[in-house]
Amino acid sequence: MTNGRIPRITAYAKTDLILFKVAPFSGFSTNEGAPIEDFFANIPTPIIMTGDGKVKSEFTVQAVNLDKGNQGPDAVILSNTLGYSYDVGDDSVFSFEIPYDCDTSEDLKVEVYWYINEARDGTNQEVQFRLQWSACPADETEAIDGPTHTGTIDFGDQLIPVAAKHLTEFSGTIAAASIVDSDYVSCTIDRIAIDGGANPTADPVIVQIEIEYTKNKLGKAT
Repeated sequence: MTNGRIPRITAYAKTDLILFKVAPFSGFSTNEGAPIEDFFANIPTPIIMTGDGKVKSEFTVQAVNLDKGNQGPDAVILSNTLGYSYDVGDDSVFSFEIPYDCDTSEDLKVEVYWYINEARDGTNQEVQFRLQWSACPADETEAIDGPTHTGTIDFGDQLIPVAAKHLTEFSGTIAAASIVDSDYVSCTIDRIAIDGGANPTADPVIVQIEIEYTKNKLGKAT
């Protein structure tokens, strides 16, 4: 673009790859040198990415947001890393909003990053966490303590790493059928009893939780 005007653009298309699509519109002059404002002022809908044009994105629930719970965990600082250690029964409560650019036809992925100050000694030393969630629209149609869509992610028994203090992660999903964009999602993550194996002596430490989603648009329609 030069001096706020549209330069000549040559575009190449591939039939099996659609990067994005824009609804047809009128009133825009394609003349070279037309003001750039003319182009953006005449797009009536957000650009929607389809096919391989969709991308993965994520946002992070940092450890500092895990300090509150019904039976909250203990803060642990290891070098320059803040985390929270969980005994069986400890829990944390946090929340997030479904982003405007989320493709709600695809599941959310919840990834939990953690370590433990203990090395696996050859036995089945395991820990287990659970995440209970509820999704509530902010449109006065549902009570925040009794929304239509709720669920539980049972992450299953997780072997502790072979080496002490090595970072690892486990993950689960929230089904796409349970969410729409702008939903307010409340979560409780807690450490629960393992199904089998043996508990380690030390407690596992969560350093962050990452929510991965599929992005299929550039933002919210105005």
